[in-house]
Amino acid sequence: MKKLILSTALLASSVFAAGTVVMPYGAYIDYSKEAAKDYGFVGGVYASKFFNKIKLELDAEHTYITYKSYAKYARNNKISIANVDYNNNDYNQNDITGIINFYLGDKFAFKLGAHSMFIDQKNNNDSFDNVYIVGLEYYKYLKYNAGMDYYASYYDGFNVKQVSPYVGFNFGNYYSPSGSFYLKFQANLIHITDKGVTGRQNYRNYNITLSNYIKNWTTTLSANFGKSAYRVENGGFVVYNLGEEYKNSFGVNVKYTWDKVNTFGVGFTYSSFKEDGVDVNSAVYLLSYSRAF
Repeated sequence: MKKLILSTALLASSVFAAGTVVMPYGAYIDYSKEAAKDYGFVGGVYASKFFNKIKLELDAEHTYITYKSYAKYARNNKISIANVDYNNNDYNQNDITGIINFYLGDKFAFKLGAHSMFIDQKNNNDSFDNVYIVGLEYYKYLKYNAGMDYYASYYDGFNVKQVSPYVGFNFGNYYSPSGSFYLKFQANLIHITDKGVTGRQNYRNYNITLSNYIKNWTTTLSANFGKSAYRVENGGFVVYNLGEEYKNSFGVNVKYTWDKVNTFGVGFTYSSFKEDGVDVNSAVYLLSYSRAF
């Protein structure tokens, strides 16, 4: 399932965050009337621990999606109910992600991890899919960073390989009225081994994120351009595994921190994609709270 929820909640987090961070989060997903999906809920817990230049990250998440009735879908799309063909059973997915980051000296970081997805949908293909993660980054703390992530995704009957090079820059003055900024550009080069899965084998997709830090406030704007399918994002925590062909998405997240250890966040993301050949969209509304120890 697409996990823009966690992606938005974690954007622009510092690699040298407090020793331990725990973040529960939840979201509501609203699909447009043309979509077969009706609405969904997501809930999860992210945790990280930093020690001796090693950062461990874990995330556990559950996604529930309900589908429209055949009659409602036919009415919304102005077609005969006889032409409706999709599995409208409720969709449940459990995700577990684990990543270990090694900081080598004060300029390089290397990571390894895995993201597993357990899918349960009545009268459909229940499945267990995996994504393996490796990444290398060169950085100068609070100045710039550049790196590349590689993802190998294994699904039933086909595989997906993705290479994601990126570069980011810090600028501005945190103590000035406008605060400091972090700007990141990323390209996603995706290859699907079986052309019959989506109708094409190769995709190119681009991300841009801009974060602003003023006193206790952090505001992040994000945009994704270009068609993609089975994309992996946010270092491996976000996986689009339902096969839809995505076009563009735009998001905003606002976080407020108090006592230097508590952070409350709200976010919104709008995405457009094709579902069974129909142009649809979704809106995600996020709430998150993190506590540093």
